[in-house]
Amino acid sequence: MCGHATLASGWTLFNKLDTALNEVRFATRSGELIVTRSGGGNVMSLPSADSEPFTPPGGFADALGQALNSVPPKELHISAKGGAGAKALIAVWETPDQVKALKLGATLQDVAMQVGAGSVLTTAAGGGNPYDMVSRFFAPYYGVPEDPVTGSAHCALTPFWAKRLGKKTLKARQASPRGGDLICTDDGARTILQGECALYLTGEIEI
Repeated sequence: MCGHATLASGWTLFNKLDTALNEVRFATRSGELIVTRSGGGNVMSLPSADSEPFTPPGGFADALGQALNSVPPKELHISAKGGAGAKALIAVWETPDQVKALKLGATLQDVAMQVGAGSVLTTAAGGGNPYDMVSRFFAPYYGVPEDPVTGSAHCALTPFWAKRLGKKTLKARQASPRGGDLICTDDGARTILQGECALYLTGEIEI
């Protein structure tokens, strides 16, 4: 599942192929995904991903910090919905600036796979100025060193931070070099994502 690409596909249908559409449904391996046109950015409902605290083997947190050229994270959590049989690791840092300063090292995949994690969701509370949460997403196991903006990651991060912060709707910043903002709503078994899309390339293919 690729959440941001689904939002972008919806935007293309709404703005380029059929401007009368207000809703589009995609049949996917994660079930039916519905994208709705909205004045504040397209809205999409995705299955939420639960997570739980994780006690790593000795030295793991230090190795993870080194693999991201940082201090060790203060907490680790695991989500079973990492895709392709691998788990997703949620690593929590103290401040948004620490998350923004992370730098991918060559050892991250090997370190993460020590605990069966195919992706690493690095995050910190945003402090509310203006973000509730800040994150970055690294998945070298899947051939994605760093993803710019990740819908599926926020299916785990939204319920995680909603419970901690005591609020259902959160403003999120994915602080990759390109970056992106999302409005995320915890709706129980579903996570509602809202975001703007920007056209950056058009082309033609001749067959």
